[in-house]
Amino acid sequence: MNYQCNLLTSMLEEDGVTLLSALANSTDAQLDIFNTDVVRDIIQYKWNCYAARSHWLSGVLYLGYTLVLAMYINDIYLKDEVFIDNVRQNPPPNKPLLIALGVLLLRAVQIDLTQMKVSGLEYFDDVWNFNDLINIGFGYWNISNQLFEGTLEL
Repeated sequence: MNYQCNLLTSMLEEDGVTLLSALANSTDAQLDIFNTDVVRDIIQYKWNCYAARSHWLSGVLYLGYTLVLAMYINDIYLKDEVFIDNVRQNPPPNKPLLIALGVLLLRAVQIDLTQMKVSGLEYFDDVWNFNDLINIGFGYWNISNQLFEGTLEL
């Protein structure tokens, strides 16, 4: 099935639907439209202008968070263990790494706050958003707990 540029605009005539939402709601029979140069160019343009930088930033910060967390776990729980009367002594927290974890976690906070602002109460309709909030909440709880109460025993 071939689509012409003028057929794309006919997808917009119903209830002021945007082209991208019309594409997102395509049926299986309409998937050939994604093989057209016009649609590919539109998607590539949107990716380059709006999404790529944000996804790269989020990916790099998440990777940084994972690396700093691994460094913290190694520093506190895996190296230089001290035992007194066969009881492991908890080392003091590595405050610079905990602060770095808190800063790197800010991107997740920013993403979810933006999503809440855009979608309003519908934000809570998606169960994965609860997962995000739990991860962020426990992440900051763990950081503050270890900063002010000391490291935890595994």
